[in-house]
Amino acid sequence: MPIPTNRIVGPAAHGRHRRKLAWCRCPGETRRGRSLAVESWAHDPLASAGMKATTLTAQPRDPIELLRGLRAVREYRPDPVPDAILDEILEVGRWSGSASNRQPTEVIVVTDHETRQQLAQNGAGPAANAPLAIVIITSGDADRHDLEVFDEGRLVERLLLAARALGLGGNIATLKGDGPETIKRALGVPADRRAWVVVTIGYIDGAARKARPPRPNQGRKPGEAFVHRDRY
Repeated sequence: MPIPTNRIVGPAAHGRHRRKLAWCRCPGETRRGRSLAVESWAHDPLASAGMKATTLTAQPRDPIELLRGLRAVREYRPDPVPDAILDEILEVGRWSGSASNRQPTEVIVVTDHETRQQLAQNGAGPAANAPLAIVIITSGDADRHDLEVFDEGRLVERLLLAARALGLGGNIATLKGDGPETIKRALGVPADRRAWVVVTIGYIDGAARKARPPRPNQGRKPGEAFVHRDRY
């Protein structure tokens, strides 16, 4: 069943808007006779385009490589993300932890071109060229604002890591200015909910990424400037 465009996926979804996501309990568990997780892990998403995989576009085979190699991706191919792959990513997100297991987050999957352009115009620039965007919705409880922001970050990182594990790239952006209210109205989000973060996902355009000019702040600061032991 295809992912509905601009539908809410989460605790508040009900009736015909509810999205039932199939999932694998472990890498070896089968679904429809095959393990999608294992099949996707072994599949090279660039093969069909005749492109040679780079360090980022190649799927990681080691868990630490997966975690350490996550990068923000803004360059996407136009290929749509298959529903089965998107289901896997969303299911990982659904199992993200939250404070007191309140599960304050929902997501709206946006594939409509005009809506993605609207997201881009309101601060989420990468949505313009990505085949899909995921708008994160939180309950908007003012008394739990800090916890909701924290849980939102946990969800986003899970979505990005799941996309990376399945051979896709992703990015995080935030709505600016009046963007949150504008997008809430456009997507039919209740007024008391909060919309701020947008995740973009798609197959990486390796050629476009390689052609980017060098960034002045690439890399990471040395370990001794990051880690303190026992005290600052």
